[in-house]
Amino acid sequence: MKIRTIDEVEAKSLGLDKVEGVIVDEVLKDSPAKEAGIQAGDVILEINGKKVSTSNELQSQIVLHRTGDVVKLSVWREGKKIQKNVKLKQRDNEN
Repeated sequence: MKIRTIDEVEAKSLGLDKVEGVIVDEVLKDSPAKEAGIQAGDVILEINGKKVSTSNELQSQIVLHRTGDVVKLSVWREGKKIQKNVKLKQRDNEN
C-alpha cells in the first residue's frame, strides 16, 4: 500500500472537517489492504481507535503488531466513515 499524509486542500475536497488521516494512493495486489477492501483514495483516520495524522504515525502503529494480527482501521470513503479489519501478513522483500 502506498500512502501519504493528507494536506488541507485534499482534506477539504474529500469533505473532511479537518486535516487528519493518511490518504491511500495505491493498493498493491495480493496485499492485506486489498484483501480487506481498502481502496485508492481512502483516508485512514484511525488504527485500533488511535488517530493517525501522518504516514509515519500509521507505519509506527503497524510495526507494533505481528504477522497474523488483525487491526481495525477507521476509513473515510465517499463522505462516510467506515471500519475495515486488516489481517497483517509478512511483508515481501519486493517493494
